[in-house]
Amino acid sequence: MIKNYIMMAFAVMRRRKLITALNLLGISFTLAFLTVIYALYDLQYGEVYPLQNTDKIVFYNGVSVQMDLKESKMISVTSKGEVRTNSGQFVMNLGNDYKSYQQLKDEIESVKYFSFHRNREFGFFHDGKYLTLMSTYTDAGFWGGMNFDLIDGRYFLEDDVENKNYVAVVSENTAVKLYPDANAIGKYIKLGKNSYTIIGVVADVGMKSMAFADVWVPITTIYRFSERHRGNVTLFLKDNANATDASREITNWYKKSKDDIIKDLYRWDKYKPIFPDEIILQTFGEMGYMQTFLSLISPSKVRGLRRSLGSIYNNSGELFKMQMVFWVAILLFLAIPVINMVNLNSSQVADRASEIGVRKSFGATTSHLVSQFLAENIIITLIGGLLSIVFAMIAMNLLKDHFLNINPLRDVVGSFHLNWRIITWSFIITVVFGIISGVMPAYIMSKLNAVNAIKGRIK
Repeated sequence: MIKNYIMMAFAVMRRRKLITALNLLGISFTLAFLTVIYALYDLQYGEVYPLQNTDKIVFYNGVSVQMDLKESKMISVTSKGEVRTNSGQFVMNLGNDYKSYQQLKDEIESVKYFSFHRNREFGFFHDGKYLTLMSTYTDAGFWGGMNFDLIDGRYFLEDDVENKNYVAVVSENTAVKLYPDANAIGKYIKLGKNSYTIIGVVADVGMKSMAFADVWVPITTIYRFSERHRGNVTLFLKDNANATDASREITNWYKKSKDDIIKDLYRWDKYKPIFPDEIILQTFGEMGYMQTFLSLISPSKVRGLRRSLGSIYNNSGELFKMQMVFWVAILLFLAIPVINMVNLNSSQVADRASEIGVRKSFGATTSHLVSQFLAENIIITLIGGLLSIVFAMIAMNLLKDHFLNINPLRDVVGSFHLNWRIITWSFIITVVFGIISGVMPAYIMSKLNAVNAIKGRIK
C-alpha cells in the first residue's frame, strides 16, 4: 500500500508540474527559514559544548528594586540643551555584587555549583597583527558546572581565586595563535595591564555559546577588584532541584538581607526602595525565547526594547506573554504557506474527480481516500523538506560569519551547521506541515459523490 501511495504521489507530481513546483518552492523555502532560525537558537541555547544539563542552569541577575528619591528630583540635560526634571523613580538591580554573591553561596542548598563572571574584550598587537581576545573573569565553580574538554594543563582552582593568582586558561585557537611553535603552558598572556601565566588549554568554544571566551582568568584579578564589583551569576542546580526551589531560597535570603544590600549603595539614605515580593530566576531555556526573538529584529531598533525588558524575568506573567508572542509569531509565519498549499491542493479536486468517482464506485471508503491523499501530500512535503535542508545548508554557509561574529577584526571561532537535533525537529515540522495542509483537501475529495465525480461535477 505504501508503495502504491508513493507511485501515485509521483504520478500526480508529473501530471501537474507547475502546481508541484509551486508547492515544493513554498514548502522548501518556508522550512529552510525555520530550520535556519532553529539552528541559530540551537547554536546559542542548545546543549552544545561545553554546556551540559541545560535544564539545570539558571541565572540570577540581582533583585530589581524600584528606587524613589526622598528629598529631590532628578534633573537631566538633553543633547539639545533642554533641562528635564523627572519624578526621581528608576529601577536598579541590587544584590548582584561579589559580596552578596559570597553570602548567597552559604544560603542556597539547591545549587551544586555557583559561578560569578564578567566578560571583557581586549585588543592588542601581536607579531605585527592586531588581535582581539574575549576574556571571562570567573571563579572555580564555572569549571564544575561546564563540561570543557581540557587539552593540556589544568583549570584554576578556588585557591587561585582567593589568592588572586594571575593564572589563565586559554582556548586552543588562542594558544596556537599566540605560540604557534611552542607549548603555551607556562607562557604569558597580557590582558590590559596584567600579565597571566597560562596553566591550561581547552578545546575552542563557539562564538555564540554562553560560555564563549578566548581566555578565562580568576574574577579577583580584574582591574581594581573589590567586593562591590557587579557581575552575572549562573547557578548549576543539583539533580533533585529545580528553578522554583532556587527562587524560593534566594527570595528568603534577600528578604532577610535587604537592609544590608541597600546600605551598600552609595548615599543609600536618600533612596526609598520598593522591593519585589519574590525573585523569579531566569532559566536557560527561557532566556532562549527572549534572545532568539529579539535577535530577529534590527539591533538599532531593539536597543530600547532590550533595556525596557531588563527586569522582565522578575515577573513570570510577563515572561509567559513573551513566550506566547514568540510562538504565535512562528505559527502565523507557518499559516501563510499552509493556506497557500491548501488552496493549491484543493484546486486538484476537479482534475482528480473522475479518479475519485471510479475508486468510490469500486468500494473505496472515505478513510481509504483520506489516507491516500494525506500520504501523497506528506510525501510531497517530505521532498520539500529535503530540499529545505539543502537550502538551509547553503544559507548557513553564506551567513555563518554574520551569525557567528560581527567583529571584522578577529577570526571566527566555532561552526554553524546542522546536527541531528536540528534535522529531527525539521522532520517533525515537515510531517506536521504535510498533515495540516493536506487534511482539508483530502476530506473534500473523499466526500465527492461517485456518480457526480465521474461526470466531472464537483459541486
